[in-house]
Amino acid sequence: MSARPLCCLSALALLAAARPGVAAEPFTLTVWDWHAADPSKGVGLWLARIDQEFQRRHPHVTVNHVAQSHNEYYQIFKAAASSRSGPDVVMLHQGSRVLDARQSLRPLTEFVSPAFRDKIVGWDLTSEGYDPRGTPYAVPVAVQGLLWYYNKRVLREAGVALPGTAMPWGEFLDACDAVRRIGKAGIAVGEREGHWAEWFVNSACFQALTQDEQQRLASGELPWTDPKVALIFQKLKELKDRGCFQTGFMSTALWPDARYVFLRGDAAFFLGLISDVAHWKEFAEHFGPDNVGVMPCPVFQPGPDADRFPIGGAFAYAVTEWSKHPREAFDYIALVVSDENARSFLSEVGSFPANQSYDRSLITDPTARQIADWIAAGRIGTQMTGKMTMRVNDAIMRQSQCLLSGQADVSRAMAAIQVRQTPPKPTRSPSPLALGVIFAIVIAVLVILCRAFAGRRKRVESFRGRPAALAAYLFLLPACLLLIVFRLLPAASAVWHSFTAWDGVGAPSYVGLSNYATLLRDDVFWRGTANNIAVMLTIPLWMLVSLLLALLIHQEVFGWRFFRAAFFAPAVLSPVIVGTLFCAFLGPDGPVNRTLGALGLNALALDWLGDPHAALPTLVMVILWGVFGHGVIVFLAGLAAVPRETFEAARLDGATGWRFLWHVVIPSLRHVIEFWGVNLVVWSFTSLFAFVYVMSQGGPGYATMLVSYQVYQEAFELESMGYACAVGTALLLMVFGLALLQIRLMAGDED
Repeated sequence: MSARPLCCLSALALLAAARPGVAAEPFTLTVWDWHAADPSKGVGLWLARIDQEFQRRHPHVTVNHVAQSHNEYYQIFKAAASSRSGPDVVMLHQGSRVLDARQSLRPLTEFVSPAFRDKIVGWDLTSEGYDPRGTPYAVPVAVQGLLWYYNKRVLREAGVALPGTAMPWGEFLDACDAVRRIGKAGIAVGEREGHWAEWFVNSACFQALTQDEQQRLASGELPWTDPKVALIFQKLKELKDRGCFQTGFMSTALWPDARYVFLRGDAAFFLGLISDVAHWKEFAEHFGPDNVGVMPCPVFQPGPDADRFPIGGAFAYAVTEWSKHPREAFDYIALVVSDENARSFLSEVGSFPANQSYDRSLITDPTARQIADWIAAGRIGTQMTGKMTMRVNDAIMRQSQCLLSGQADVSRAMAAIQVRQTPPKPTRSPSPLALGVIFAIVIAVLVILCRAFAGRRKRVESFRGRPAALAAYLFLLPACLLLIVFRLLPAASAVWHSFTAWDGVGAPSYVGLSNYATLLRDDVFWRGTANNIAVMLTIPLWMLVSLLLALLIHQEVFGWRFFRAAFFAPAVLSPVIVGTLFCAFLGPDGPVNRTLGALGLNALALDWLGDPHAALPTLVMVILWGVFGHGVIVFLAGLAAVPRETFEAARLDGATGWRFLWHVVIPSLRHVIEFWGVNLVVWSFTSLFAFVYVMSQGGPGYATMLVSYQVYQEAFELESMGYACAVGTALLLMVFGLALLQIRLMAGDED
C-alpha cells in the first residue's frame, strides 16, 4: 500500500476516534439508594430527572436506578461487597458508614478537584481520618442538620415569650413547665429506638466540648467518664426529671409518632431535621410559616460555640471499588451535586444541598432562610456521633434509654459506653498444632458431657451384620450430608470466627480470646441471659394453658370445634403480624389503655412497652398468645393416644377437677410433656427474635434484650460479626447444656 492511502486511512481513524460516542460501547450504570422507590415526588422524582439528563448527555449509558430497603440497606451492600458485584454508584450515610465501607469504595482523589471540593460542605464526614483535606471516599449531596423547632401558637397559649436565636436553659425549662400547665408536653419525643437521645447529644455537645475534645472523644483519647461529657447526659436526665416529655415517650417511635404529637399541637418543641426530611417545610405547610420557629439547642453553658448546630449524617454518593466504569460513575455523582441540581434540590425536594453555590435568595420560607443564613455564616459543626463506630453509637442510644427509664444513673451509663469504646486487639494467629489441640479438647468435652448426661443406655439390637443395615445407612446419608453442610460446617465456621475481629466482608483478624473476655464483662450479654432465663421460667405457664385448652377440646365441651380452630389461629400468624398488632393495641393511647380509662381503671393503664418493669412481662404474654396454639395441637395429639377407658375409669373412681388433671392427665401425657418442655426451653432461647425485633428492639434500654437478638444486632447492625459469633457460640453452649440437663433428669426419672 502506498504512503498516501495509508495516511488517509490513519486520518480517518483518528477522526473517528475523536468523535464523541462513536467508539464508546454501550453499558449499564447501576445506582443503589433508598430514595428512588417513589419516583413521583421528593428525592425519588428529583433523581429520576437526573437519570434522564445523564442518559441524554451519555447516550451509550443506561442508568439502572435500584431502590433498596432502607432498614436492610447496609446488609445488602455488604453482601454485594463480599461478592464484588452490584452497584457502580452507592448511596451512603455520611460519617462512620462511609469510612467503615472504604475498603469497598474507590478513592476519589483523581476526580475531585480543589474547585469542586471548595463549594461542597461535609467533606470531613466522607474523607479519610474525618479530615476535610483527607482522601475523599464519597461526595456529600445533602446537608443533614439538627435544630429545635417550636410552635409559636402553643407558646403564646402558655404565655411564654418567643425564643430568640438562642434560649437559656433555665428559660427553656420554665417554658416546658408553662406548657405542661395547659395540658400539653414541652417536647415531642420518640425514644423507642434511642435516636432522640443521640440527637440531643449531638445538639448539645458544642456547649460542653470543643471541636478538639469531640475529636479526642471519638478516637478514644478522651474517656466517656470525663465530667464534660457527663454534663451532656445530666442535662438529658434533667429534661426527664422536669417532666418535659409527653406520656409514653419511651414506647413511641421517633418516626413518625413523635412528629404527629408536634403536628397535633400537643407539644411546644421538637428536635428535628433540616435535610431531605425537611421538618421546616412540613411544619410550615401545616401550621403556616409564621407559626414555626427554629433555634439551636437551649444554652446551658455559654461559650463561643454554644449557638452552633450539628450537620452531617445525610446521604452521599460513592463509587464502588469494583466498578468497571469509575469515570462515568463519578460523572453521574458530579451531575447530582452540580450547581443546577443544587438549585433544583432546594426547590423540588425542599432541602439544603451540600453544594453551597446555590442562590439563597430563592428561599421564600422564613425558617428556611434563617437556617440557610446560619449555614452560610458558619454556625455549624460536625455531628459528633457521625465519627464514632456503630457499637459506640448503639451504646449511647441504649444507655440513654436506661438513663431516661431509671435503669441507670449518669455515672453507670458513662462507664457502660466506655466499655464499648475499646475494640479487641489483633494478636498472633495460632499454629495448626494449637488449633488441633483446641479442637480435640472441645470434642472430648462434648463427648464427656454427652456420656455424663445420657443416663442409662438401653440395650438395642445392632444392625451390623444384617443386609438391611446398608440400606438404612444409605437412606440416612442424604439427611446426614444436609446436616453436615448446612448445620455443622456453618456452626464450626462461627466458632472459628468467634476468635476473630471481623465485619463480615473483609479478612478476619485473629484476636484470640479477646471476644470471650469482652463477653464476660459485657453487661448486654448478661442482661440478655437473665431475660432469657426469666422467659424460660414462664414455660410451665405456657404448658399449663395449652394443656387445659387441649383438655377442654378433647372433652368436647360446647363449641369445641370452633375453639379448636380459634386456639390455633394465632399460631398461624407470623410473629411480625402478632407483634405489629400488639404494638398498636398496647400503645400509650392504644385500645387497651383507652378501655381501662373508659372503665374507670386509669390506675391500671401502663406504658406497656416503655416501662422497663412492664416491658418484659408484656412481651412474654404476647408470645404466649402467639404460640400456645402449637402446644394445644401437641397435647391434643397426646390425648388422642390415651385410651378413653383410662379417663372414664378415673371419673368413675371420683377423680375430678385438679385431682383428675394431676393424677390422671399429666401422668398419661408424661412423655409428651417432656418432649414439649425440651422444645420450649430450646425455643425460648433461640426463636423469640422476631417478637423482640418488631415490638421493642430489646428496649427500653436492655429491659427486653435477649441473647438471640444481641447476636443479630452485633452481626448486622453493629458490623461486629466476630463478636456476634462469640455470643452465638455462648448461646449454643447454654442451650446444649440445658437440653442435656433436661434429658438427664428425664432419664433419671425413668430409672
